[in-house]
Amino acid sequence: MTVVHISSILIGLFSMIFISNCGKYLPWSEGPENEIQIFVSQNDIQVAEELMEKSLFRQSVDVNPESYFTLRYRDPSKFDELQNRHNIVVFAVTDSKNDNGDHLINQLIADGELGTYAGEDPVWVEEDIFSLGQVITIIRGNHDDISSSLKLKGDWLFDQFDKRYLKRISDHLYEINEQTDISEEIFNRYGWTVRVPHDFMIVQEDRPANFVKLGRDYPRRWFTVHWIDNQVGSELHRNSVKNSIRNLAKRFFSDYQFIESGDRPWTINKISIDNREMWRVEGRWETKSANASGGGPFISYIFYDESTKRLFHLNMLLFNPAGKKLFFLREMESMVRTFSINYKKPSRISLRTIVLIASSIIMVFVFWSLWSTWKRQKRLTQSKMEKAKLSY
Repeated sequence: MTVVHISSILIGLFSMIFISNCGKYLPWSEGPENEIQIFVSQNDIQVAEELMEKSLFRQSVDVNPESYFTLRYRDPSKFDELQNRHNIVVFAVTDSKNDNGDHLINQLIADGELGTYAGEDPVWVEEDIFSLGQVITIIRGNHDDISSSLKLKGDWLFDQFDKRYLKRISDHLYEINEQTDISEEIFNRYGWTVRVPHDFMIVQEDRPANFVKLGRDYPRRWFTVHWIDNQVGSELHRNSVKNSIRNLAKRFFSDYQFIESGDRPWTINKISIDNREMWRVEGRWETKSANASGGGPFISYIFYDESTKRLFHLNMLLFNPAGKKLFFLREMESMVRTFSINYKKPSRISLRTIVLIASSIIMVFVFWSLWSTWKRQKRLTQSKMEKAKLSY
C-alpha cells in the first residue's frame, strides 16, 4: 500500500472521528461481546424479561444448546458505568410511575446523546453513540405499543445486534495472517471465493462435483461449498432447502447424517446478506456408526446467484465434544458474509490497525504540542527574568 494511500485513509479517519462525531472522541466498545445490557427499572423488569426473551434469546440446535446472547438486566443507575459496552438496551414502560428507565432516556435526550431519536416508534436503534462498535436500542412506550412493535420487529432487532457481533468477530478473525493466496486460488479455479482465516486449509476438492471443503483443527471444523450450475429459474422453499441439506450429507459426508427430531427441530429462516436472499438452516449432525458416536451443530446457507446462474450451498459444522461450539460456528458464519463472485485482494492493514496508528499519531502530536508550549513558556519566563536582572 502506498504512502499516499495510507495518508488518504488517515485523513479520512480523522475526519470521521472528529467531524462526524462533532469533535467528540469515542473509545472502542468493551466487555463481553455476546452480552446485551438491558437497563430497566424494577417496576418494568417483569415485562422487560418477558418481551426481551422472546426477541433476543436464541439458542443453538444441539444436545447442550448455547445461547447466542446473554441478557444482563441492570438498574438504570448503573448506566454511566456500563455505557461503553457493546450492546445496550434502555427499556421503559410509560404506563409506570417514577420509572427510572424513562428518567434515564429523558436525561440522555436532554444531554443531546440521542440526536436522531424522535420517540415516534417504540423501538429505536442506533450505533456508535457512546463507543465505536456499539449498538444501542431505546424501547419506550406503553405496554401494548411495545408488545405490538416487538412482535413485528423482534427478528429485525435481533439482527441489529447479531450483524454487529459478526462484524466484530470478522474484524478479529482477519486481523492477522489472512490467507489471501487461498482465496485467490479458489477464485481462479471456480469463480467464487471467501476470505480464509489463518490455519484453515483446503482439505478436499471435487471439481466434477463442484465441491470444496476448507477445514482446520482444535477444534475440528469444516466449511464446505457446493454449487450446481445452470439453475435458471430455480426457486427455493423450505422443502427444497431441507432436501438440499440431506443430499449434501448423502453425497459428500458418507459417515455423517443431518438429524431433525421433534425435540430438536431445524431452525429455518429466510434472510438477506448484501442484498442477496438466502435460506439459513441450523440443526444437528451425527455419525452413522454406532462404534464411533459423535455429533454437533451445523449451519447451512443456501441461495441462488443470478449473475452466475448457480445454486450455492455453504455448510459449516464442527466436532468439539468436550467444549463450547457456538463461537466457532459463528466464526465460520462470518466467513459466509465474505462470500463473493468478484475477487478483490484485501488490504493487509485492518481498520483497527489504522485506527491504532492514527490514535498514536494524535497522541504524539498532542504531547509534542504540550511540550512545545511548555518550552516556549519556559523561555519566555527566563527571558523576563533576565530582563528584570538587567533593569536592576
